Amino acid sequence: MALLSRVGTFAKATATPTAEQAVTVGFRPKAVVFFLSGAVALDAFEAGLFGCVGFAADGSEASVAAASDDNIGPSDAARRIGITAAITIVNAAQTLLVEADCAMTASGFALTWTGNNAVAYQIGYLALGGSDIANAKVVDYNPTATGNLAVGTVGFQPDVVLHLNAGGQNVFAATGAGEAVSLGAMTASAQWAVFGLSGDAQATSNTYRIHASDGVLLASSGTGSGANNKLNYVSMDANGFTVNASILSGARRVVSLCLKGGLHKVGSFGKATATPTANQSESAFGFRPAALLLASDAQTANANATDHNRFAIGASDGTNEAAALWTDTDNLATTSVDARHTASKAIVKVDNNTTTVDAEADATLDADGFTLAWTTNDAVATRLHYWAIGASTQAARPDADVSAGGWGAAPLWSKLDEELPDDADHVMSASPPAGDAYEVSLSPLGDPGVSTGHVLRWRAQADLVGPVVTVTPALYQGATLIATLTPRVLGEAFTTYEDTLSGAQADAITDYSALSVRFTADAV
Repeated sequence: MALLSRVGTFAKATATPTAEQAVTVGFRPKAVVFFLSGAVALDAFEAGLFGCVGFAADGSEASVAAASDDNIGPSDAARRIGITAAITIVNAAQTLLVEADCAMTASGFALTWTGNNAVAYQIGYLALGGSDIANAKVVDYNPTATGNLAVGTVGFQPDVVLHLNAGGQNVFAATGAGEAVSLGAMTASAQWAVFGLSGDAQATSNTYRIHASDGVLLASSGTGSGANNKLNYVSMDANGFTVNASILSGARRVVSLCLKGGLHKVGSFGKATATPTANQSESAFGFRPAALLLASDAQTANANATDHNRFAIGASDGTNEAAALWTDTDNLATTSVDARHTASKAIVKVDNNTTTVDAEADATLDADGFTLAWTTNDAVATRLHYWAIGASTQAARPDADVSAGGWGAAPLWSKLDEELPDDADHVMSASPPAGDAYEVSLSPLGDPGVSTGHVLRWRAQADLVGPVVTVTPALYQGATLIATLTPRVLGEAFTTYEDTLSGAQADAITDYSALSVRFTADAV
């Protein structure tokens, strides 16, 4: 497959340094996004924050750590940017607890933990690989003044860029006071950013959050204020990208994961408010996502910062899910900080001080977008932000029998649906065939929006000595014939055949979720 993805959760190794930990995903990743909150048990709230979001690519990595202590006064919070670590964990006393370097392996990735502690934090990840990902690199840059800033150290033109920042932290590999995380994403057509902050050494806790769908990095000076730092997308360039520092209160380090290849969709929307289970779809992507990343600060649309630090991140590959969150409540003499991790939801919302889940959703990756099924839900239209990635080339495979004809015992489709040809697993007509036909439906596709590149590939052989055997494929949409394609005279060895639809035939397709293919065999 051209694009490979895997979402999962693992518990951090607890052996003394230097501890090595291998994680298997089933392919060699080209990029990995890590996220954790410091929770040790799954699906349980735990006091305190030991959070991190990190990026890794072959030969480059970076991460932002966040920490805040629960049940103390004054507040105690810290942050750090690890420029040579995919995962960084600090405590609120500004002590580096542990870092991990990430190396890609043939079947996953290997983490080397330095300064390791004995706490088995739950760590979520989104791993991406396959031939569609042509390039991946983590870079850093340092906006110091307003205006355009070209980042030309990438070495290729990205299709999507994710950004991470620790607020005003301007020094790598040094821990600073106060917890702050900004996460953003951008393509050439859309962008978003979320930000949360917890102040350090505050007699009453000072925490807040802000988001935007017109920026890639944010910060604010406090509740009721707009952004006091904001980076906006300008362009994707031959060797990197350009952002504009439209507002800047001081220099700050930013780390970015740049990817080239695949199809991407970045966007924001308001959460469904119906009672559960409430299904909510985002569509018209033009491709089926292979993976989905979600983020939220648990507030509704608002140009200004609001009370409380609420940060949530999650991911899905259509089968596996993982999500982490933390909450730090504002204006308390004694801090209230909680963390949570789940391996069974794609996103979780908590916007309260009672360790109650307000909303959580499973994700389905559809032919033309994704659907969130809110199994717990509130009536607040919280803003959600997403990045979806799909394969550059869509592939539909048999997924059900329409008619088996005389081609053997049903089901036929399960003998034909492999990604790589398996000639030992096939269907066979009567011998000799006389107009023998079978039909299988194809898995749904997104509407590609073009009339070119519609190719039917199939593989067959004649298992007869004597009569000439021909097979004629035909493409249908429901009961409507789209195209009768070229009849082929079969040889005695399995051969792959290709039929390309004309522009008119491709334009005749109006529903890419209702396609089927019929094969008719004759001996002549």
